[in-house]
Amino acid sequence: MTTKSPGWKYHLLRIGLIILVSAITFLPLANRLGFYRDDWYMLWSANARGANSIIDLFSIDRPFMGFTYGLTYRLLGNSPLPWQLYAFALKTLGAMALYGIVRLMWPGQKRAVISAALIFLVYPGFLQQPNAATLTNQLLSLTSELVSIYLSGLAILSQPKWTRYALIIPSALLGLLNFMLYEYMLGLEVLRLCVLWLVLQRAGDVELRSRFRRLLSNWWPYLAVLAGFLVWRLGFFKSGRVGTNQTSILTSFLNNPRDSLVHLGLESIMDPIETVIVA
Repeated sequence: MTTKSPGWKYHLLRIGLIILVSAITFLPLANRLGFYRDDWYMLWSANARGANSIIDLFSIDRPFMGFTYGLTYRLLGNSPLPWQLYAFALKTLGAMALYGIVRLMWPGQKRAVISAALIFLVYPGFLQQPNAATLTNQLLSLTSELVSIYLSGLAILSQPKWTRYALIIPSALLGLLNFMLYEYMLGLEVLRLCVLWLVLQRAGDVELRSRFRRLLSNWWPYLAVLAGFLVWRLGFFKSGRVGTNQTSILTSFLNNPRDSLVHLGLESIMDPIETVIVA
């Protein structure tokens, strides 16, 4: 006896619940929030020197970020509320994408699927959402990668080739957007591998060797994008900021490897504790 798959009305209700919980969480005080911390230098530059000056602000370390900030500033302007609504929209879209990702991996676990999306919304892991004028780029990066991963999993289950390519192309571009905004977010590609692996199992590939072959054949477009980005970021682009300059980071590590390894080890212990328990 087979279990009937939930219809579109079921999923529409779940999406509605995600939007409702997100609105209850983030909108009640949205009109009372202002600009904070790093928001100000970006706004000052835009007002004093023009919107194009925002591009120059980020040209030394993450140049593409300046273009996204400049575009959103032109659209949202100097009022805090549109920026808060933009952050709300990104967070909500990210939760929807996560809902889709978990549903692809475990379609039979209905409660776990919606629970994961709702926990993503309310979990205090990202504390900078009120800094909407500058730190929405982190939400944009995360949301782009989550949507990208969802589309890549969906592509495996799509039968016509043109449908698969129609999903793979925007998925690869959204993955590239994620890397271009924040290079350290490339670690999320591990999540993509996990999703593709489980979706292949769902698609009927149980034999390990066959599944590994299909995993590589489905991952290569995203691997090519990742490799291209790394070649540019590590081989051609030279960051003018010490904290994002690959040569400075490597030199600092080689000059004092013991302290660097101790620091890395402590952070690797503290980060899960802060993320899982303290939050």
